[in-house]
Amino acid sequence: MRVRYYLFVVYAALLRMSIASENLGRSKPTNQSSVYAHNTLWTSDLAVDGCKQQIILSDCCIHTSLNATEAWWQVDLQEKVVVENVIIYNRDEGSSERRLGGYQIYLSNTRYWRPTGLCYEDKTLTEDALSSIQSNTCDGTARYLTIYSDRQTKRRRWYSDKAILVLCEVEVYGCPVGRYGKGTCTLTCDDNCVHNKCHPSSGACFRCKDGFYGGTCDKTCPSNCQDGICNIQTGQCAGCKDGFYGGTCDKTCPSNCQDGVCNIQTGQCADCAVGTYGYNCDNNCPDVCNGMPCKQANGACADCPVGRFGDRCDPCPSNCLLDDCTTEGYCEGCKTGKSGVHCNKTCPTNCKGQICEQTSGICAECEPGTYGYRCEKSCADSCRGRPCFQTDGTCEEMSSTGSTNDSPTDGVDVPVLSALLGIVFLLLVAAVVYIIRMKQTTDTAPATAKKEDHHYAELNMTEMEQHHLYSMSTLED
Repeated sequence: MRVRYYLFVVYAALLRMSIASENLGRSKPTNQSSVYAHNTLWTSDLAVDGCKQQIILSDCCIHTSLNATEAWWQVDLQEKVVVENVIIYNRDEGSSERRLGGYQIYLSNTRYWRPTGLCYEDKTLTEDALSSIQSNTCDGTARYLTIYSDRQTKRRRWYSDKAILVLCEVEVYGCPVGRYGKGTCTLTCDDNCVHNKCHPSSGACFRCKDGFYGGTCDKTCPSNCQDGICNIQTGQCAGCKDGFYGGTCDKTCPSNCQDGVCNIQTGQCADCAVGTYGYNCDNNCPDVCNGMPCKQANGACADCPVGRFGDRCDPCPSNCLLDDCTTEGYCEGCKTGKSGVHCNKTCPTNCKGQICEQTSGICAECEPGTYGYRCEKSCADSCRGRPCFQTDGTCEEMSSTGSTNDSPTDGVDVPVLSALLGIVFLLLVAAVVYIIRMKQTTDTAPATAKKEDHHYAELNMTEMEQHHLYSMSTLED
């Protein structure tokens, strides 16, 4: 054990010599998640006091509680620092490696370091492979550095059951933003470094301002680089200004490239100016394109004027309606008497008006005396000059005027129909006259009865008067 300890000490010393930046964690404010109950003196500040003894009784180590599932230790670097490396001296007694296994290092600009900012995570496979002195590259810019142990879920069987940190010393190497140097951070990063950030040891810029490249961003990008941006190491342009190509954009694009744009590596035109084609747009489009654009790869016409079609703008078929056709050369309608996709077929002879359907050639109507889809059949002799139906040749009925009649009276003798209608009319007139006369007879009957009643009443009154006179003469007697 002691031999391994001394080997680790030698390793740490050699490592420290290879790191040129400064230990910025020494004597800085610290904090930790909990304190060991049996010795409250093992507090967080012991990890930055410079004592690297890895024995707990040396009182050089911090110690968190024994019963937590999470534990952490944090140092406040008091300014933003470009971190280069972190060295951890863990307790080197018993099975301390089991407690350290799976630890994580976080960088943050506030005390609240989770969930982002992870810069290192231990993934050692076995307990024996984990040394008590850990040196890790931990690149980043931060004010706070936190070491964290998580035992909410054990990721490896050899890890301790509880989260316990026993750290004897933690060294954080780096330089404040804008500075670098060997152990002192007294040198200033180049002004052309973005945000004045450079490597703490070498002073090399992490990024250059636009227009510059090189380790310290002291070289100027080629003048034709797009937006003045080039690779920080090689100076190769990321893109070229219009009209230029090549690694440093020092070559001129072909003159017929549309808008002067060509491929940055090959110089091939992205598109050609109207009227030209080819990789370098050095060929003229065929005359048949009639001044329209053509395809860059093969010179085929990209579009054609009315009446032409195809890669070479060939004329549309002569019998196309309106003399126009599709890009494949198909007519979208035919002139009278023609059919077919190219209107190169003649409608059947007996089509009425020489009109037929474009694709099938079927007649829209037939000339009189013929029938069939192509009007190739003659109507039967029994039709006696009358038309017949196109579908099956059945004769159509004729009206009295000699034309076909599709009304409900088809097939009825017209004179007979006229006579029947006359008789019906006379019967209706007679019925109306009879009804009127009956009404008049009914209205005069009550008046006659009233006159007779009045006559009888007058006769009765005369008889009564005569009887009265007879009675008076009797009394006088």
